[in-house]
Formats: sequence, C-alpha cells, structure tokens
Amino acid sequence: MMVLSDRCIEREGLMRRIGRASVVTVCTVTLFLVSLTMGPVATRAAEKKIVITLGHVGFPKSLFSFTAQYFEKLVEGRTNGLVDVQVFHSSKLGKDKEMMEAVRLGSGSPHLALPSTVLPATDPIFGFQELPFLFKNRAHVTRVLEGRVGARLAKRLEKKGYVILGYWENGFWKITNNKRPIRTPADLKGIKLRTPKSPARMELFRTMGASPISMSFKEIYSALQQGVIDGQENSYAQIVSAKFYEVQKYLSISNHVYTPAYLVGNKKWFKGLPRDIQYVLLFSAHDAGRYARRKGAEMDRKLFKLLEPKMQVNKINRASFEKASQPLYDQYPKKFGAQSKWIFSEIMKAKKKKKK
Repeated sequence: MMVLSDRCIEREGLMRRIGRASVVTVCTVTLFLVSLTMGPVATRAAEKKIVITLGHVGFPKSLFSFTAQYFEKLVEGRTNGLVDVQVFHSSKLGKDKEMMEAVRLGSGSPHLALPSTVLPATDPIFGFQELPFLFKNRAHVTRVLEGRVGARLAKRLEKKGYVILGYWENGFWKITNNKRPIRTPADLKGIKLRTPKSPARMELFRTMGASPISMSFKEIYSALQQGVIDGQENSYAQIVSAKFYEVQKYLSISNHVYTPAYLVGNKKWFKGLPRDIQYVLLFSAHDAGRYARRKGAEMDRKLFKLLEPKMQVNKINRASFEKASQPLYDQYPKKFGAQSKWIFSEIMKAKKKKKK
C-alpha cells in the first residue's frame, strides 16, 4: 500500500492552495496520511465513497496515462478506497478546452483535467512555457514549478475559479515531418506544421518560417495521413502512443519547448471536499508530478530507441534556432507585463542553481 515518506515538505504553493502555510501543519498531515494508509479508518467506514473523474487527451501508454494511473493508485491507497479516481484517456471527456470549461463550470465531468498547451488562453501569464529553449533540464523544471513560480501560477489561476493540484509533464518537444530533416530554421520554410491551439506556439513557428496549423491532438494522425499537414511537434511519449511514426518520415531532435501539464480542478468543488481529502489529493498530485518527470526521462531514453529504426533522425543546429527565436524573448515582457518579467527572472535564476 502506498505510504507517504516521513519527511516534511516545505512547499509554499502546495500549502497555499488549502489555506495553511505552516510547516507544522504539513508534518501533522504527513503523519495523518501515514496512519491513514496503515489500516481501516473506523470513523470513516460509513462514509459515502467520493468519486473523482480525471480526463486527459493522452492515449494509453502515454506519459499522461501512466501519471494519471499513478495518481489514482496513490489517492485510492492513501484513503483506503474512500476516494475512487476514475481516469478517462483519449479525450473521452472532451478536448482540453472543453474539459477546462467543464471544470470551470463545476459540471462534475470531469472533476479534474490535465491540460498542457491551452493554459495561456486561460491566463496569458502561462505564456512563459511557449518560449523556446527556456528550460535546461527536468531538474531545472522541478526547481521552478515546485518553488515560487509554481505558487504564483496557482494563485493566478485561482482567480479564474481553478485550483492547480500539481505540476505534471507533457515533456520536451520534437519536430516530425514528411518533407525534410529540420536542422536550421530555414528547413521549416513552407512546412505545414500542426501546433496546439496556442497563439504563442503558432507565433513561434511563424517566426521560424513554418506555416503553423492549429488543431486538436486527436485529429493529428488523420491529418498527417491525408496530407492536410506535413508535420507536427510533440514529446516522444505522445509521438509513440499516437503512432505518428507510421505517417511521418523525419524526426528532428529539437527539444525546442518543455511543456508542463497542470492537474486542475474547480476551486469551489475542491474547497468543498473534506480537509483531509484535500491534503491527500494535493500530496498525491505533488508526488505524481515527481513521478511524471522521472518517468518522462525514462521514456525518452526507451522511446528514442524505438523510434530510431522507424524514422530518419537528426539533431538541430540549436544556436541557429536560439538566434531566430530572440524576437520572441524581446516581445514576451511587452505582451505579458510585470508578472511575466518576474517569472522569467525566477526561471533564469533557477537555471543557474546547482542541485544540492
């Protein structure tokens, strides 16, 4: 049975989401969670089971799917089955925007959603994730999202009626296409490239010379198969789980953006849950985020070996792409104001820190 470790987690953003910032409180709840998983809880035996639906767009065996299942296992184990997490993959509860709207309205289906690329449309402050070559590695990502930036993002989204339970992963993105290897921005010229429904991501590829076309994830395969688009960008996990290698010839290892995934719920619904269940969901979402980044790194290694014989693989000239993307960095603070400047500054500081 899953049990929390006996450490005290000092996470400003984690505690702020449930209204207490005391480290003593965190320790107390950690002990509570440990005791909760040691055996039946008599005082809760007669309580009605809490059913929570979690929707995401990933296919089975995608990183989204693995992480959601891990979260489900943690929550159900830590509550001795009092909470039943029901996971729906492959856009079964709607596309990202549809699920976000359902969560905002508190319709109950889903209770939790796992968007990644659509958050800038909800609040432009999330546009930082569209800046190319921003994150050095996953350790850098963890320092940012588990620190002051993560807390600030959660506070901003609360104003929109949401609560961020955890920061998961969609991963570092690569480019696939059927025209040519992509080594420099010039190679993207004229390529009809699918991007998520994010104006910032479309602007990124326009700047690089491509012809971006926005469409939902589940439409990509058929659009590639029919020649509606020439290529797409995604993480290894999504490329493999969606079998894009069947309809794509070239894989260019660009790692041009890192996209977090955000486990979000309706704020009012979440605050209405029993306090101990709130803690279980938050700690489990946090632990699932750590799992997602570990699993993401593991999958990148394994999935590259799977893709290498199926596609023509090349690395990009990173310096040429970084030079071409400079206008995006110049525009970023002008578009998003003082908050974005602070976030960018914090990300740069975290990049320089060494792991203790």
